[in-house]
Amino acid sequence: MYLYIIPSLAKGGVFLFRNLRMREGLKNRWYFDEEGFWRPHRHAVLEMGFDYPEADTWLDQYIVIDETGDSKTYRLWFHDYSLSTITQVLNENGFVIEKVWGDLTGANYACDNDWIAIVARKI
Repeated sequence: MYLYIIPSLAKGGVFLFRNLRMREGLKNRWYFDEEGFWRPHRHAVLEMGFDYPEADTWLDQYIVIDETGDSKTYRLWFHDYSLSTITQVLNENGFVIEKVWGDLTGANYACDNDWIAIVARKI
């Protein structure tokens, strides 16, 4: 989740958070693709995961090498929020939480849910 969107949340806006990292774990692998997400032609992908639990942050890094030997590194940073930590961020940015669910279907929230759906109102 990118915090820069918080001040611009429209009236009646809904936040959705997914805590998937705990279920998937860190990825460390490499593979070849004839074509795919990273390139439209043959390439190799070195995928590595890094965990920074003290900051509830993790990084997925992809090094993509194509047939010509050209390579590029992509780093995708993620931050996990609990209900208490996202509540603090929202409150600090002028929002009050009105509703919390465990998913988008309206399931009851539990701390071990993969999803947190929040309705927050700007005050």
